[in-house]
Amino acid sequence: MILYSSDRQRNWPIIYRHPVARSNSSASNTQFMRSIRRLPLWAVLCFLGLLIPLGVAAQGSGIHIHETPNPEQVTTASGAVGLSLQPSFSLLDSANQVLMAFEVENATIAVEGNSFPALIQELETPWSIVLLVDASRTMGGFSASATFKNVRNALSSAIGGVPDNTNIALLTFDDDAKTLLEFTQETDALNAALRGVIPKSFGNSCFNNGLYEAVNKLSGAPGRRAVIAFTASADNCATRTAQEVVDLANQNGVQIYPVGLEGYTITQDALSALADPTGGLTELKDESTLGFGLSNIMAVLNNQWTARSTIYPSAGEQEATLTINLKDETVLTSPPISFISAQDYIPPAEIHLRGKVQSTGEGILFNLDIIQQAVIRQLNVSIISNESGQSVLAQSLISFSDINSLPAVTQGVFQLAGSIYHVAPS
Repeated sequence: MILYSSDRQRNWPIIYRHPVARSNSSASNTQFMRSIRRLPLWAVLCFLGLLIPLGVAAQGSGIHIHETPNPEQVTTASGAVGLSLQPSFSLLDSANQVLMAFEVENATIAVEGNSFPALIQELETPWSIVLLVDASRTMGGFSASATFKNVRNALSSAIGGVPDNTNIALLTFDDDAKTLLEFTQETDALNAALRGVIPKSFGNSCFNNGLYEAVNKLSGAPGRRAVIAFTASADNCATRTAQEVVDLANQNGVQIYPVGLEGYTITQDALSALADPTGGLTELKDESTLGFGLSNIMAVLNNQWTARSTIYPSAGEQEATLTINLKDETVLTSPPISFISAQDYIPPAEIHLRGKVQSTGEGILFNLDIIQQAVIRQLNVSIISNESGQSVLAQSLISFSDINSLPAVTQGVFQLAGSIYHVAPS
């Protein structure tokens, strides 16, 4: 373990463990998995379950932030006063498709140059959703009649993928917005209502007005809130602006997921102007791939997570960055997360392990994130065998930095060279 003492006489342990066979059926309490793989002889590096990711470049994947509630002041178990930041997110690949087969090593939230551990948890709060469908003359012309039947079929298939316990209502828009079905958990009733949608052959396409009414219908609805909006039409009414829709959505915590039909008047820019500021995601697909786009939206709703971290920012407008390290050594980084801190918060002295402990021909190499290094007097390191539970190497470091190394022990007790170390809680 690593112990470090500060001027406040506090110690925090970090444990390096010699690699031994790991049970295929066991999993760490602080890890979450979307796929479980067999693990060979691992060595485990622990720091009170607080983990920091590797500096490996992400391969086109990313973190999509859905919502960041206003941070609340909290007092930690050690008595430190900070802010609890809890952004919700999904993991996406380079094509904006949801990652559903992954295993997270660890996560951090960085603010003003300091990185703080983040606890990752899957969101399970049920959804309230409004499905908004374009029933305007764009879909009502004779040439679009076969297309609209395919659209209804795609929507009906996608409904089967809504998260469990979802309350969903159906609205349509043409010259105005109409409620065809109030909130229900009965997908059969929803599919029956969908089959009854008949687009108009005249009039306008008041897309923004339909969205505004859909968002307004969710005000006060229980749980998480979203609008899934299918449209082939750009708004041509100007009764509501996209900004008015976005403002109302943000006031009511509603994520907007607009799905556009390519080849008609709706554009990617118009969809993004609604989704991006509300934490939603867009899909612009042609008729043949519309079902895939709708399925991805359902996958996003089914795969959302929250990262909870206690941070210590200065007063004023701030930006934070969420970084997630996957087991396959991919590192995902979020866009900036904006928030406001009402006061200065002083971070406590802390040391966090960053990434994996690497073995070399001379020993082991490990990286640290150090907060308030000036008050930390000494770093005590111990390597413990998983098999015996005994310490095989102990060393005190008076001088240490963000990059540190320890020599290998070769006298028949423990050999570090060739071993691979992973971060995990003790």
